[in-house]
Amino acid sequence: PKATAMNKLGDVNEQGDGGFRVRLRGKASPPLFGGEFNDVFFSVSYETDSGLRLQVAPADVKLERRPLAQRKSTSEKTRKYTVSYSERGETFGVVVARRDNGKVLFDTRLPGTTLAEQFLQISTRIASENVFGLGGAGSKTTLKNDLNWRVTSFFTEKAPNDESNSHSGAHAFYMLVEEDGRAHGVFLNTSYPMDVLMQPSMATFRTIGGILDFHLVLGESPEDVIRQFTELIGRPTFPPLWALGPHLALKGNNISPNAALSLVQKLKTRVSEMSAVYLNWGYTGVENAAAHSRLAKEMKAVREQLKTTDVRLYLRADPIVLLQDSSRNEDKSFLLTNSNRSQSTVGDIGFIDFTNEKAVEFWKTRCSLLQDSIGFDGLVLELNEPSYPTQVNQTLGRCPDNKWNRPPYTVGKKKNMFDNSICGHAMQDGGTHYSLHNMYGYHHSEATWRSVELQGARKKRKTGNPEQFHVFGIRTICWTLASRAGVQLGKS
Repeated sequence: PKATAMNKLGDVNEQGDGGFRVRLRGKASPPLFGGEFNDVFFSVSYETDSGLRLQVAPADVKLERRPLAQRKSTSEKTRKYTVSYSERGETFGVVVARRDNGKVLFDTRLPGTTLAEQFLQISTRIASENVFGLGGAGSKTTLKNDLNWRVTSFFTEKAPNDESNSHSGAHAFYMLVEEDGRAHGVFLNTSYPMDVLMQPSMATFRTIGGILDFHLVLGESPEDVIRQFTELIGRPTFPPLWALGPHLALKGNNISPNAALSLVQKLKTRVSEMSAVYLNWGYTGVENAAAHSRLAKEMKAVREQLKTTDVRLYLRADPIVLLQDSSRNEDKSFLLTNSNRSQSTVGDIGFIDFTNEKAVEFWKTRCSLLQDSIGFDGLVLELNEPSYPTQVNQTLGRCPDNKWNRPPYTVGKKKNMFDNSICGHAMQDGGTHYSLHNMYGYHHSEATWRSVELQGARKKRKTGNPEQFHVFGIRTICWTLASRAGVQLGKS
C-alpha cells in the first residue's frame, strides 16, 4: 500500500554508547488504515559488539515488552557495525553496515513505511540472495528462500483436515549469508500476526499491531549467528537420550489402550528399538482421561507394561476444558469460550488463558492429576495455535464484526482470520487475543513446563519434563513430499 514518508523532527537524542533516538513526524495525508501514528520515536540501541536493536514506536503510547533476554551495552571502540541515518529534509531511514568493509546489512531508506494502530510496514534492502529461515519449511524444496515476491505469513493456525498446511509456529527470523561467507540475522520481535514479503533485493515486514522491534546480529559465520541468536532468545533445552530414539504415534481415538499395547508388543518383536509411544489420550477436546476411572485404570496398566520393556509414554495435554464436564467443581472464570459467536456449538469447550496466574495453578493441578491417575514421561501439546477440534469447528459460528476480528489488513489474505480460533476481541488477562494469538502456544508450553517440572522435583523423577519438538505434519508418501521432509529436517 502507498504510504507517507516519515521526516525527522528536532535533534537526535544521543545516548552515548547506548545508542540514539530520533523523533519523527509523518507528512499530512489522507488516512489509509485509520489510527495512523504521525508522531513516533525511532530508537537504536547498541547491545553487544555484534548485536543491536531498532525500535519504531508511537511517541505517546507505552507498549508492552515481549519476553526476551536482557542484553548489555557495548563500547564504540569494539563494535563491528556502524549505524547512520538520513539528514533533515530527506525521507528518514537507518542504515546498518559492517565497520570493516562498509557492507550494508540493513537499510530502511525505502518508500512505503506505514505506521498505524492496525498496520505497520517497513522495508529493508538485503545484501545477497542467500536468505534462509522465515517460518516453517512448508512447501519449500530447498533450504534457501524463494525471493521471487514470495509472502510468508505468520499466523498460527491448524488447517482443518490438512496437517500439511498447518502453521504451528510464528517466528520472523531470517539469516543472510554474505558473499564473503560471513552472515547476519534479522529478527522481528512481535506477538502480532504478520506477513513478510521477500523480493530479489528487499524484504518488507507487515504486522497488524504493536510496534516494530528488530534485533540484528552480525556473525563471522552462519554458526556464529545462530549462537548469538539463541543467546538472545534462550538456548533450547537438551532432551534426554530416549527422546531422540524411534517413536510410535497412535493418534486414532478409536484405538483402545489395550489394543495399543498389543500393537506395540508386536512391533517390538520386529524392530530393534522403540523409545517411546504416544497415545492420543489425556486431556483432549473430546475426552478427559483422568476423570474416567475405567479408562485411567486401563491406561495406567499399559503404562506399567511399557515400563517393563523400557518404552516411555507420551500423553496428550490440550489447553481445553470441556464445559459440560461436571466431574470436578472447577473454577472456569479464566476460560476463553465461544459464547459470543453467532451460534452455539455442540460440546462447548473453553480454552485456558495461560496469561492468568489462576489458570497456571489450575493447569498444575490437572497435570498432577494426570500423572497420579495414569503416569507419563512426556506430554504432547496440541491445538495451541489455538485451533478448535475438527468436530467442534464444524459447528462454529462467525466471530462478531469489529476491528479486532476483521482488521483493515488481513495476514495471509485470510478474510476471516479468527473463525477457527478464539475470537480476536476476546480479553485475556494479558490483553486482547488479537495481540496474543501467536503467543498462545508459548504460554501453554511455559505453563506445562512449570507444572511438570514441579512434579519432577516432587517425585524425584529424572525424565519428568515434557519435551517439545517441532511437528511437520502428516505426510502422504510420495517423492515430492519426501524431498520436502528432508528440507524440514534440515531446518529443525
